[in-house]
Amino acid sequence: MNSWRSLRNLPVASGASAVAVNSFIFVFLHGKYTVKYCPISDDYIKLSPLPMQEWYCFDVVALGHIVYVYGGAVNGKWSRDGFAYHTIKDTWEALPPMQQARRRCATALLMIPSTGKIDIPSVPVESFTVTDTDPHDII
Repeated sequence: MNSWRSLRNLPVASGASAVAVNSFIFVFLHGKYTVKYCPISDDYIKLSPLPMQEWYCFDVVALGHIVYVYGGAVNGKWSRDGFAYHTIKDTWEALPPMQQARRRCATALLMIPSTGKIDIPSVPVESFTVTDTDPHDII
């Protein structure tokens, strides 16, 4: 099916960041809350509010059932904060802050094998381990 189709409008007008997790699209409405979109039924389900009020201009990236949300601005001030959103439990978990506040940032996940080495070019990056048992880093 190589064609475009119209989808149902977002529940409210808002800037948003979105990411696909399995067969759903999780939409993080800036300054508001999270919704889960089902492409099959063309419906949105309202989920939990964002972990910080007035949070805008952040970026999202998913790994499995967890969405990592970083940066942005809160009440007009650039943010260092990061959170993991657990899509199955509809819960938020605070993560270590970035060293420098960033808004309108981009996120990516880099999988590093536990037995291998990887050479990272000498460019400025933010890197930290998400959990003690998770072999993935957010950069």
